[in-house]
Amino acid sequence: MKKKIVVGIVLVVLILSTAFLIIQIKENDQAGDIWTHAEFIQAVQSGEVDAAKIIVERNSYRIEGIAKNGVQFHIKTPKDPNLTQIMFDAGVEFETAPAPNPPWWATLARLAVLAPFFISLVQLIVLVLILVYLKKIHDALKNEDI
Repeated sequence: MKKKIVVGIVLVVLILSTAFLIIQIKENDQAGDIWTHAEFIQAVQSGEVDAAKIIVERNSYRIEGIAKNGVQFHIKTPKDPNLTQIMFDAGVEFETAPAPNPPWWATLARLAVLAPFFISLVQLIVLVLILVYLKKIHDALKNEDI
């Protein structure tokens, strides 16, 4: 019985982890050219960038845009406080947006780390309930002997 529970939990964790990895790969596998931060700044300053969208993530920016030649690009760059000023000075149309929230099941995949704790807690509660039940049986049998 315990082996089935462990196998079930391992399968759930694997499925959730795989789903989370697929999301990450899908987000990183967007169409278009991938530029470095330096290439992007150089393209902005030389007037090659037409428009861009800056998606603000926790520790970085994800920038998606269109060059003047019509090619789509995307980069992931560390947060640069001067970036918006550089883009403004170069006349690039841009907008900023917060990173979208991950799907609810991706959040659950991150919480899967806590599964062993909850399993142990459930096992402890079941053990206490069994001991209480056995104590009641013992007391009942003891009272019948009198």
